Amino acid sequence: MHIEATGGTPADHCGARKPTANGKAQRSVLPALSVSDQNFPLVRMFLGHYGTGRSRSIVSRFFGRSPLSSESRRMYRAAAGELGIDDALKQLGPDWSVCSSVPIARDGGNVDHLAIGPAGVFAISVRNHVGDALWVGEGVVLVEGEPVPHIRDAESSAVRCAQLLSDAVGDRVDVIPCLVVVGPRSVTVTRPPRRVAILTPRELKPWLKYLPATLSTAQIFQLSNAAQVSTTWHSRSEGFGNPALALSVFRQLQSDVNQSRRIRLAWMTGVLLMVWMITMAGVGGIASGLLLR
Repeated sequence: MHIEATGGTPADHCGARKPTANGKAQRSVLPALSVSDQNFPLVRMFLGHYGTGRSRSIVSRFFGRSPLSSESRRMYRAAAGELGIDDALKQLGPDWSVCSSVPIARDGGNVDHLAIGPAGVFAISVRNHVGDALWVGEGVVLVEGEPVPHIRDAESSAVRCAQLLSDAVGDRVDVIPCLVVVGPRSVTVTRPPRRVAILTPRELKPWLKYLPATLSTAQIFQLSNAAQVSTTWHSRSEGFGNPALALSVFRQLQSDVNQSRRIRLAWMTGVLLMVWMITMAGVGGIASGLLLR
């Protein structure tokens, strides 16, 4: 496949690496992943419903009460899973370029992530299924027994990405659809889909990293360069608020949740240790009493 880089205005949602004279990739001026242009819909949905969590007194903080209410935990796990995907893509390394919230349709439809690297071009669709049981056949996904069009939607997003990238570079570009499901209780795959990879956030990074290489460094850069150009894609929808601020607020909430969990664990460990010491002291006293008789 021969691809020529295109001109135009760089889009802020993506970054690329430029090959040097020795053929190795170096980081370009643009970042690999522009946080401010990611929508983080699950994160902002959580914050819209529950804010920064329930208020806690000094005493409740001392004993490790969680800022999460029982009804907010499911949505919190979904939002945390969304950030887990973002973190995994950031860790792919300098051979990869990642774009997020890529506008591929005039009606405002986006593909959640577009990853370009040695293994090819991947359109990554993210679906929230915290606590759900998924069953996957060759072309069917059932969620708690109900069919959902996830495979069709992932394939459609990949086809649209391929069309737009192909038009931009003047050559055929193959885009592989990938479906990442967040937080399922179980995933049963009887017959894997022929084209769509179905993964959890934890599986995404190793799966992408260990696929066989199909693109050269020059091709990766040229495709990434085309993906940067704003005219490659449709115009973005406005009015999403400030995703970077939402991300910062949610990261702080995650820190508070983790800290409260550690405090509860410390208290539990301390109580168990005290019970053990009292029990051993009691056993020792009984044994001493028996020996003195």
